Formats: sequence, structure tokens, C-alpha cells
Amino acid sequence: MRWIAEMREVLSKTEHVSDCQPLNLIEFEKDDPTNYHVEFITSASNLRARAYGIPEADLQKTKGIAGNIIPAMITTTALTTGLVCLELYKIIQGASIEELKDSSINIALPHILQWEPKPAQNTIAGKYTIWDKFIVHVENDITFSQLLDHLKSTEKLDVMAITYSGCIVYNEIMMEDDKKEKLLQTNVKAFISALTKKYESLPTLSSPIRLDIHGSEVGSMEIFDGLPPVLFSVEKSKKAKKLLSTKEQRLALAKKKAEAKKKALALKKAAAAKKKE
Repeated sequence: MRWIAEMREVLSKTEHVSDCQPLNLIEFEKDDPTNYHVEFITSASNLRARAYGIPEADLQKTKGIAGNIIPAMITTTALTTGLVCLELYKIIQGASIEELKDSSINIALPHILQWEPKPAQNTIAGKYTIWDKFIVHVENDITFSQLLDHLKSTEKLDVMAITYSGCIVYNEIMMEDDKKEKLLQTNVKAFISALTKKYESLPTLSSPIRLDIHGSEVGSMEIFDGLPPVLFSVEKSKKAKKLLSTKEQRLALAKKKAEAKKKALALKKAAAAKKKE
């Protein structure tokens, strides 16, 4: 994924661990408004909630939840989270599967078991795992036709149907020809955005947009009903964003000057009319 690649790039520029800022133990205190602990927890939990479509919580609700968590749950959650983070460090550093570990814990006994994980099984179409995703990242919105062409050229897939959160977006067989052609020429993000605004039951638009696809391999007659999802995102490069920002500033300045000129002209006309009277 992109964020793992970005993190690896940052780490590659760090010559030694001593270059990093030291970590200091902090005792969580929800009733001290000056330490911003609750603010941090609220922001972090809402980011995760937004990623998974879970209702977000405000500051007071977070504070209430934090004050009612059972200590045993905190211990188990902290231990599990720590083990997950240790494995994440390994993945970022490019560790082999032999260096990764599955864990089983029971803090009541207590005991902890670790073993090497097995490779993910190719259970989808005999070729893909449940963890596989088709990442489509573009700087400008593209049409459904371009998306299908991209999947055909890069993944060798003939996509016959696309769904978004259970809603059928595209179906090659069932759709009427005129509606199908119109959809194929429609931009993906713009269409999904309009769809989420029209139907309240659909989740709020987020990035990346998850699209579930159905189809077959190019040249094959076997249709796969559950291919890996497409994660579609539109994001301009930093350079493009900077140029766009500069352009927007120029347009805003030009608009402001035009409005000032128009206002000055109106005042001049009003003064001239008053003088004639």
C-alpha cells in the first residue's frame, strides 16, 4: 500500500535509530484538560471510525467511554495492539514471512504462544487471497470505460458488473444499451458522489472508494462472482496541488480587483448624478 511505501521511504532517510525522537511513557489522565489526552483519543478513534463507516464520537462521549472501560479489557487490548504493532514494524522493514509471528494469548493463565504464519491461501478464483486489492490511484477522475480498460490491461480481467456498497452500478448484461453507454462515459468519483447524496442508506463518500467487481479473466468463459475489490482514489500530486492553489489565488485576486473596480465606478456614477441635481 502507498502509506507503507511512504513510511519505508522516510525510514530509509533515517541513518540510525538514534536520529529518531525518544519515546516517553505517558500516564493517561482524562480529567486534565491541559494534557489533550482525550482530544488525541477522540481524533484517533474518529479516524478509525471514518475508515470503517462507524458513527463518530464527540469529546464528551469519548471521555465517558474512557472512564467506563474495564481494566481487564484495557490489558488485553493493549497487549493485542502491541503485538500487532510489532508485526507492522516488521512489514514496514520488509521482513520475510518466516520472521512474522501469529500469536495466541490468555492473560488469565497466563500464557502466550507464537508461531510462523502460513501464506495466505488463493481462495478467490484460485489466484487471489482475501487480502488482495486492485489499487487504482489517479490524479484526475476517469470514466467507467477507462476504469474497465485499465483493469483489462493491467489485471487481464473482463469486468461484467460493478457494485458499490451492495448497490448495482454497472451490469454489462442486464443494463439497456443507452444507459450502459451513458454510464461508461461518466466519471467514477462524480457518479458515486451523486449516488451517495441521492440514497441515504449508502455510506458517506470516502477515499479510497471501494468498488466490488464481478467478471472473468480475458479469454476465459468462467465468471468469478467475488474478485478482489477495486480501491479507487483521485488525488492530485503535490506539484499539481501547488499549481492549482497558485491559480486559484490569482483568480481570487483578479475577481477581488474586478469587484473593487465595479464598486468604484458605481460610486463615481452616483456622485456625478448627485452633482447634476
